[in-house]
Amino acid sequence: MRFILLHRHVFKNAGSTLDGSLLSHFGENFTAFHPESSDGGRVYPQQLFELLERNPNLQAISSHHFWDKDFSAYLDEQRQASFIFFDFALLRHPVSRLASTYLYYQRFASNGNPIQVAAQRLPFNEFIEHLVEHHPNYVINPQVTIFGCDHYGAPPSKHNLDIATSRLMRMSLIGTVEKYDEAMATATYMLQPVFEGLNLQGSIKNKSDNAAIKGYDGSLKSSQRTLGNDLFDRLCELNDLDIRLWSRISEESARRFKYVPAALERQRPPMQLVGAGRQS
Repeated sequence: MRFILLHRHVFKNAGSTLDGSLLSHFGENFTAFHPESSDGGRVYPQQLFELLERNPNLQAISSHHFWDKDFSAYLDEQRQASFIFFDFALLRHPVSRLASTYLYYQRFASNGNPIQVAAQRLPFNEFIEHLVEHHPNYVINPQVTIFGCDHYGAPPSKHNLDIATSRLMRMSLIGTVEKYDEAMATATYMLQPVFEGLNLQGSIKNKSDNAAIKGYDGSLKSSQRTLGNDLFDRLCELNDLDIRLWSRISEESARRFKYVPAALERQRPPMQLVGAGRQS
């Protein structure tokens, strides 16, 4: 029987930090998986199974393309006796995630990506207005879409929110960027019986420099000041389901963290990437 960690890496949700911890622990038995051929950006279950069968020592895989697939449901009888998956995912307050996206695209020479071009051409508030007008998939509940929709093309609904919640609640590791250390402490504690010596409490990687947004310090309050009340409120309206999902996962992560012995809690100060924000 092989135990496999699957990191459902959502862009700008501290995935690089988690991948760094997985690489540190598993070494060559960890890989990032981004196949060219996928179903609308999603990995086919057969692609994952073939990867595992070609690489019998793999124990941890990260991908931006796992999305909503429950790979356990696609295991045939023979593979059910071969694999047990442990799914990981992290969420982030959607306004903070957009700020991090903007800052990320400031760091690299433009490659023609239209979102990056807009980020490098426009100040933060105008960048957000541009996304609202031209790229709704970036600003209308994208995390509910990732975990609760079979495809993109219509705004997600309360039904999709409930699907996303159910899928996330079944995962071995869930948490938020805002409480990253607590989520990693919980996963480290609960999964050590399966993965001996596992420690996911690594150093922060790929953290954005806030200087590209004047007056922004990483908190939601500073986002609101930078965007203005009207645009900030509009973003929250467009992301009402994402904020509710983020709130639900925040509560579940806190519930799980209560079981972690104090001796295993993270010793360094929390990441402090964002402040407390508006919930609904």
